[in-house]
Amino acid sequence: EDIYQLVEKTFPELTEYRGFYTAIQRSSYRSRIHQNPLGEQFGILMEDRLRVIKTGTSSARNLAALKMIANQIDGASSLYLQSMENSFKKHHTDLITKVGISIQEIAESDDKCSKGAEEILRGCMQFEEHIHERWNQKANGVVFESAVKNLKVTSDTHSLDRKHLNQIYQKFKETYDEFLRKRINGNQDLKGEILNKISELLRTKSPNMERPLLQDFETMAECLALICALWTDLKSPRTTGIALGKLKQIQAAQVLSIFQLLGIGFRKGLSNVLAEVKTGEGKSVSLGISACFLALVGYRVDVVCYSPYLSGRDEREFCELFQVLSVDQNIEYLDVDGLGNKCTHQSFDVDIRETALSLLKGESPTKKQRVVSGESILLLDEVDMFFGKNIYTDKFRPSTCWRHSRIADLVKWIWKHRTEEISVDTIEESVLKPVREITPSVASLIDAHIQRMIESLRGFGSHKYKINTTEQRIEYYNDRTETLDAHTNY
Repeated sequence: EDIYQLVEKTFPELTEYRGFYTAIQRSSYRSRIHQNPLGEQFGILMEDRLRVIKTGTSSARNLAALKMIANQIDGASSLYLQSMENSFKKHHTDLITKVGISIQEIAESDDKCSKGAEEILRGCMQFEEHIHERWNQKANGVVFESAVKNLKVTSDTHSLDRKHLNQIYQKFKETYDEFLRKRINGNQDLKGEILNKISELLRTKSPNMERPLLQDFETMAECLALICALWTDLKSPRTTGIALGKLKQIQAAQVLSIFQLLGIGFRKGLSNVLAEVKTGEGKSVSLGISACFLALVGYRVDVVCYSPYLSGRDEREFCELFQVLSVDQNIEYLDVDGLGNKCTHQSFDVDIRETALSLLKGESPTKKQRVVSGESILLLDEVDMFFGKNIYTDKFRPSTCWRHSRIADLVKWIWKHRTEEISVDTIEESVLKPVREITPSVASLIDAHIQRMIESLRGFGSHKYKINTTEQRIEYYNDRTETLDAHTNY
């Protein structure tokens, strides 16, 4: 009923479809059996709805609208994409392609569901081949010179010579097209040739200059073209006589965004910059190729996204390219919490989690040797999400877990007496005293955590959770990242 009311309020036209009523009834019945929270109910609803999916704009719009509704339900957004991927495995490729075309059209329109359609295309792996074909159509339809002409630069420090930028792109295109021709003419082993040329470019510049390659825009463009050619080679079918349209090609708009990120053609060169990319123009590719180049010239690169799911997916997309270029050790894909952990560990002479445990145990913390491995660059995906209230203004709260048999006995005692009114003062001495003996210097802290255990116990049963039968564990919804965690408080 809650889901139905939300749908009726947000997209009332969806309630006209009889299949939607049926799916609501099924999900409500199954949810009552399993007592699932609202986000899980929505996942069940998606599975039922997707079983009867049909082609055409109306069904595609339904899916896009439901994605936007899922964004409003705690924990439902990621479940929606997972349900969609699971359901599409049962459908024929032709059907998925037709649905994908309709979803792409919605994503590129002014429809109020366009954001939901964009998120589906970005998050559902079954649309990859469809996006590939549409991608190449766009690549042939966008003229670099036109894109440069329409490019809006909002800072004087990033002013550019548009004519010079077009000349730089011609150098990129000549190199890239040369390898495309070799690929369609049956050359199946371009990898070695490309790697040799990249090594040659990196060696030709004066070693006395700091990162000399960054001073020569034309050579940077040539190096980027070789990286893109290698990416195309790795991502395209391994067949002889392949048609040009079947190769996964870089788009002119993506090349322009890469040039922006790297400062190519801009007066200031490589510097802090924000670049806006339209829906469907492949931000992840721009970031992946830029990361490769920056790692090749000696930077450590962190590619960060607010979503662990999207971050992991993008890393898998580019891991082969990173490995072939031998830069995989210098590029790391992280979510925001992962970046917080990394920065914290690099800022101290000790591991703060291990130090916290040492202090609890009355031991001296062990200092570690700080690793200095060169300058680092941050590439941030979905920057509007990063600056949202759930991330940018939030605190980073690292924590650690102390495992000890005496603590386990205490936790079990509290659980056993969960139906009683208990406090720190009412816990049996035989259970509490052994814990205090191993924590003499932080007795008040231990008492505070025991109180937190008791408070968590009072709220037990009200948490949003699901049971992962595959991994045999309970998972709790993290409202901030729309993911599932293995724990929440105690």
